[in-house]
Amino acid sequence: MNITSNVAKLEKALNQIFYLTEEQIYITTPDDANRNKYLHFGRESQPPFSMYLASENGKAYLVHEYEVSAPINFIVMVPTFLCTSLESKDADKYGWKHLNSIRNLLNIYKPAGRTFSINLYDYE
Repeated sequence: MNITSNVAKLEKALNQIFYLTEEQIYITTPDDANRNKYLHFGRESQPPFSMYLASENGKAYLVHEYEVSAPINFIVMVPTFLCTSLESKDADKYGWKHLNSIRNLLNIYKPAGRTFSINLYDYE
């Protein structure tokens, strides 16, 4: 996601719920390498990529449409002083209290049809 007024307001709202003044929670766009690749017709002029069998340990696989998760449109970077674990509620110092607040706000105010991921980072 490019920096738009929608992104700026979402970042501001995320920081305001925890009274953060230095924009410790911020939004980034995922790399193109992490995005799903799709098959295209030759006339669509898309860059080609190779397909492999699973036994060949390649980088692209054919999967059924229901096996594919939606591509991540933006990543919300959260400092570890607000959440210490994304894997387990018990491992998080706050029992996911802050994480649930972030998820709830994102689910309400994110742009329609957009998907997100939450990543933790060490704030210094």
